[in-house]
Amino acid sequence: MIKSISPLIASLKEYKRSSFNSDIIAGLTVGIILIPQALAYALLAGVPPIYGLYSALIPMLIYALLGSSYYLSIGPVAITAILMLKSVSKIHTPFSEPYIQLIILLGLFIGVFQIILGALRMGQLTQYIPKTVLSGFIQAAAILIIFSQFKDALGLMIPSQLSTFETLFYVINHAIEINLLALGLFGFSLLTILLVNSRNKRFPVALVVVLTSIGMSYYFQLDNKGLQIVGDIPQGFPELIFPVYEISTFISLIPSIFAVTFIGYVGSIGLALSFEHLQEEKVNANKELFVLGLAKVVGAFFQAFPSTGSFSRTAINVTAGAKTQISSLITIILLAVTLLFITPLFYYLPNAVLAAIIVHSVFSLLKVDYVKELWGKNKIDFTVFTATFMLTILTSLEIGVIGGILFYYLLTYSIHLFFNNNKS
Repeated sequence: MIKSISPLIASLKEYKRSSFNSDIIAGLTVGIILIPQALAYALLAGVPPIYGLYSALIPMLIYALLGSSYYLSIGPVAITAILMLKSVSKIHTPFSEPYIQLIILLGLFIGVFQIILGALRMGQLTQYIPKTVLSGFIQAAAILIIFSQFKDALGLMIPSQLSTFETLFYVINHAIEINLLALGLFGFSLLTILLVNSRNKRFPVALVVVLTSIGMSYYFQLDNKGLQIVGDIPQGFPELIFPVYEISTFISLIPSIFAVTFIGYVGSIGLALSFEHLQEEKVNANKELFVLGLAKVVGAFFQAFPSTGSFSRTAINVTAGAKTQISSLITIILLAVTLLFITPLFYYLPNAVLAAIIVHSVFSLLKVDYVKELWGKNKIDFTVFTATFMLTILTSLEIGVIGGILFYYLLTYSIHLFFNNNKS
């Protein structure tokens, strides 16, 4: 009974000291990678950096206690962050108080929706989302994320409501206004992270770059030379809040609720299942849906925006030697220490460095070889991929994924009818 509710508590009965040592190393490794990523993904979502740390703390604790995967590391991720930015920014201005409240409220709605789906045992629903649609959507989202970082990477005041191509034209037309200091710091940070990660993915190069850039920014007072910095980050744990909403607000968020729910869950359950062979217990898809929803609901009361499974941090958790969810508890302790004592140190952190961390994180989402393989092996799948990719780039993330799914089933149904008619 205890094992079905909390695999973590059940595992403590046979827990060994050697496992604890491994979990400590894995938890600390994930934590020092998570902290700069959380700050960066908060900015990507259009909220102050502190909300990235909030969004990792409570949701990760809930999942560590109740989740069925020993290794899944949940928290802010780039795809859900850009999904939220693109949808909620149509209602309120990013970084404004109403926008922040709406982002938190979105997490609450998504969590409730996932809990309902989990209770209805619909955890296998994601198998009906074609892989080609997901790939087209994710790769398009990666492009959109990269474009969204032009503002901080180039030091330009780019209007947030511009489309992808409008952003490109804006940069070209305002090239003379580019802040060379921001561009240089962005390029150096990105190149450093790429080079070090190509040799050792477990080394916390992002954190080293963050700390180095803070020292440089403080010593040379780079903010007085036009470089945008993070500024004040509140110290301490998130306060308990009670999100309030109107029915009109809920209706306006429905497309985002569906999109973030399914995209986030597909990624999370896919990660959990990919590492299932390393643990004794099977991953329960329905329970995962319920627990991930619960993490969002509880998190929303502690100012967390929607979080989900992270591919990079989960993979690092595994390669660093994690044995149980104790590794996530170690990460939580490191987050707690950061919130209580370390956040003031991030005052001089340049936004250009966070932009480099974000851009690096989405490079892994761009699968050129996969696209070439589709073109060579299956023209129908390539057509679906291309349609989803272009629809996402040219319209919106929500329309892209929903339209891609509809296009896939309409196309396969049409082909099925065509061959049946020819046979008859």
